[in-house]
Amino acid sequence: MKDLWYIDNRKNKGIYLRFAKGVDEELKKKIQAFCRWVRKNYVFPIKLNVFISDASYVLNSQTGEKVSATIFLPYDRSSPLVRISTGNYFKDIEEIDLFSADCNVLASIAHELTHYFQWIKDDTQNAELNEKQAQNKAKRIVYKYIHYCYKN
Repeated sequence: MKDLWYIDNRKNKGIYLRFAKGVDEELKKKIQAFCRWVRKNYVFPIKLNVFISDASYVLNSQTGEKVSATIFLPYDRSSPLVRISTGNYFKDIEEIDLFSADCNVLASIAHELTHYFQWIKDDTQNAELNEKQAQNKAKRIVYKYIHYCYKN
């Protein structure tokens, strides 16, 4: 079985990052490095915009719920948008540690990217299975990235 993130397509539209002015500069560099690695290893056939917020939460556009990360996937297959909050980053560093706080942010991004690939592949699993798949895949992607970082 092929990897959910695998797309057999040479047309890579990529991931485009935008950062709020208040996002920590060191965290910004870590997110940029992770997304460069992701772009290098995976194809994004529809341009994906990712906004990194310095707020403690972002609003889910469908439910209005306060969440740490969300993705908007339009029915017309244009302009998907991921939004990630980083406002609790320093609190996470104090409560756990820097490495884990970094991994949490990267896992949030990878989680939403998994939903992007589910959308691309028109995955029809139920919402609960999609969410479980996104959680598991996010962990595996972050582990792959960490392995890559330590190897290089």
